[in-house]
Amino acid sequence: MGRKRRSTQLVEQQRHDIITILSVGCSRETAAKHVGCSVNTIHKVAKQDAEFDEKLRQAESHHELKQLQNIHEAAEKHWQASAWMLERKYPEH
Repeated sequence: MGRKRRSTQLVEQQRHDIITILSVGCSRETAAKHVGCSVNTIHKVAKQDAEFDEKLRQAESHHELKQLQNIHEAAEKHWQASAWMLERKYPEH
């Protein structure tokens, strides 16, 4: 028996699931495994579909911004959150 080939296309439900998975902070690799495709498929479809590509980028940046917002809010009460952020943002200082 040969290996089952994965499709190089994504149906609408797969695209939706990928965006949802990325928006909570998972990697494209995790999203690909979950919907049953390869990371290369996600990249190829994004290259062919500018709207999907933009949704991928928004989902990834939304999660990052949400985490930074959480740290910012924590820093209001806990100086350690500020110190943690500064150490990572400016490690050379």
